[in-house]
Amino acid sequence: MLREPVVLSDTEFDVLWHHDDLGEHHTVLHVPPAEANTLEVEHALYREGVRVDEALEALRLLAFADFECFGWIAFNREVTLPVVAATAGRHGVFALRDNGHVRIDALHGDPSDRLVACLPELRPGRGSSINARAEEASTSRPLVELMQRSRTGVAKLYAAKRDRYGRRRRSESFLTTIDCPDGRWLVVRYVDNRGQGWVHATPAARPIIREWLGRIGD
Repeated sequence: MLREPVVLSDTEFDVLWHHDDLGEHHTVLHVPPAEANTLEVEHALYREGVRVDEALEALRLLAFADFECFGWIAFNREVTLPVVAATAGRHGVFALRDNGHVRIDALHGDPSDRLVACLPELRPGRGSSINARAEEASTSRPLVELMQRSRTGVAKLYAAKRDRYGRRRRSESFLTTIDCPDGRWLVVRYVDNRGQGWVHATPAARPIIREWLGRIGD
């Protein structure tokens, strides 16, 4: 696995991704198709000191992860970064795409911890948790007021895992974090064990977000 971080241009990432016919790019790592010679790109990476074999291994892990957490984090109106943290067996990889480049690094620990750590530092929002039946969410005054608040940032976070047949299964629900002037809130739709759909919103410290990522990933 990676001994040091690797930064690939979109072209280099695309060439290496298709080196082993890994199929479509990861959900958050779609890059333009490269019009480049594979051997020339790989030789250039070798000359730059990139361990291509390790980079290829990391891409294979991203393509066939056992468990992953991923999403899009908007730090403000101008900057939104796609990120993914994934594991397969004892190994893990973290990747982030920014400004025409993909940065890939080894991951040690839980993917949910790494993904949540990417969120800007912010205190939990002020107020009590909100629960509304899914069919009543659009008329829930506290929920409507929360969703209409001004925002300094937002994120959408997902989880995915392999089923026993090796098929990738993305979580049916996702988490939305909303960064308001008074702090961060988490909003999630879920279905309880009786089949009732709910919309839940709560002031969100990082441990709460990690807990919910685990719940939607189960």
